[in-house]
Amino acid sequence: MKKKSLNALTLPEKKEQLKTKFLEILDSVSSEEELKIVENSIKSLIPTLSANVAMKENKFLVTENKCIPAIKAVKPPKRLFSTRKRKRTAEHIELLNQARKKLKKLLYL
Repeated sequence: MKKKSLNALTLPEKKEQLKTKFLEILDSVSSEEELKIVENSIKSLIPTLSANVAMKENKFLVTENKCIPAIKAVKPPKRLFSTRKRKRTAEHIELLNQARKKLKKLLYL
């Protein structure tokens, strides 16, 4: 029996070929690690197929591609926050200096 090209096969024939390939892969698995790899690849198939079905049923909102300026898409902030770095007060600087002096005394005794 000649092998048909993949495009010439009908859907049931393609499915049958895929089943045999998958079973061959599953039979060749020899460790727990390899089995987990196969399981993970199957897990990603389910959401992909359900997304494909949903797209066919037009459950998702499809919008037209319009030329909208990028500036219009940006929402202005509700409040303005200052990004300026504030100067430290003299009290704060004095506290830091005292802490540094104490650390030096402890480290170099």
